[in-house]
Amino acid sequence: MGRLRKDDTDPDRYLFLRGGNYYYKRRVPAELVDLDGRGDQIRLSLKTTDLGTARIRRDFYENADNQLWANLTLDEEDIGPGKRFEAASKRARTDR
Repeated sequence: MGRLRKDDTDPDRYLFLRGGNYYYKRRVPAELVDLDGRGDQIRLSLKTTDLGTARIRRDFYENADNQLWANLTLDEEDIGPGKRFEAASKRARTDR
């Protein structure tokens, strides 16, 4: 499992196992690195050792990032990357 996968059909995409804990690990699209504000790679602890829980939490972050990047690509109002991610996270929670 220690390997990063990007295939949308892979149930373990963006999951990385380190020290028994799962992480969400994903590259920021090169054209959005400056706009995103989190650097070129995202790595967040999912604070779980359970694969099923990790997949659910990963889905939340993946959805939020996809929405954030879509907004950045469409150049929505300039409210800053932190506020954009917060808004995308809220939308992802309500889309479940």
